[in-house]
Amino acid sequence: MEILLNSFWRDLWRNRQGQDMTEYALMGGLMATVAVAIMPDMFSIVGHVSELLLSVLESAVGVALK
Repeated sequence: MEILLNSFWRDLWRNRQGQDMTEYALMGGLMATVAVAIMPDMFSIVGHVSELLLSVLESAVGVALK
C-alpha cells in the first residue's frame, strides 16, 4: 500500500497536464489587477455610462408598457 501511495504522489508531482491553463489564468488575473491599478478613473467612467444606459432602457420599457 505504501508503494502505491508513494507512486501516486510521485506521478502527481510530475504530471504537467493543465499547467498551461493555470498559467493563462494567473496571467489574466495579473493583467486585470494592473489595469485596475493604472486606470481607476476609467472604471468609474464606464460605471457611470452603464448607469445612464440602464436608466434609458428602464425609461424605454416604461414607455413601451404604457
